Amino acid sequence: MQYEKELSFIKARMATAYEKFGGEERKIEQKRAFDLVTDLDKNIERFLTAEIKKGFPFDKVLGEEFSSSETLVGRTWVLDPIDGTCNMANGLKFFGLQAALLDGAEILLSVVYLPHFDEWYYAVKGEGAWCNGERIWVNDGVELQNALVSIGDYPHRNTEMARIEHEAIRNIFPKVGKMRMFGGSCMDFAFTAAGKTHACISITHNVWDIAPGLLLCKEAGAKVCNLQGKPYVFGDDGVIAAANEEVFALVKNSFIEASLNE
Repeated sequence: MQYEKELSFIKARMATAYEKFGGEERKIEQKRAFDLVTDLDKNIERFLTAEIKKGFPFDKVLGEEFSSSETLVGRTWVLDPIDGTCNMANGLKFFGLQAALLDGAEILLSVVYLPHFDEWYYAVKGEGAWCNGERIWVNDGVELQNALVSIGDYPHRNTEMARIEHEAIRNIFPKVGKMRMFGGSCMDFAFTAAGKTHACISITHNVWDIAPGLLLCKEAGAKVCNLQGKPYVFGDDGVIAAANEEVFALVKNSFIEASLNE
């Protein structure tokens, strides 16, 4: 397997980081309006960044809390120390740790760890996606009326995108089995990749929210586009991943139509 050294390295360090800091009492701070951060987020990112600098001294790090890289140039580790911080801070177990290794804008490998599910998801570009050592695939045989579609949080700081999301959901929910909002892109992407859900929508510009799960979904066979139905690139407003053409078309077209309405 390509990047076996890097994959083993980051999985081991993520496990150590959560074991080291995960049991501590949380110190919760207001990061900004409508957003929280805890000492766990900070401690995990500091630990992983230091380990990466020791293990791969020429690589860059782009992290949510203390980024040491401003651009995606060369080999860059993307870190989301806790994805779903607001869930975790309020006692919900729906959160995870995420990491990905990029070369420029190309995602080489990714890891998503959901500690309270005891699940490790990981993927390598061109070589597939796995959960706890078992190869995973999207569930491309699901019927639209039985599909589970998860969607990310409404963006507080972008009212137009919140409107588009709301209108798109109004068109999607009568046609699918159920809508879900887990509160973390780590679960949105991982569950779609593993066939537990059948589409997900993540609305954010943050590379650390998207890169790890995006590779999982691509390697598991998902159909992917941005919210305008075009190939996704970092910096777009969001990304859609779906298990089959029927579900993909509904979600994609719902966002396209909503974006055209005033």
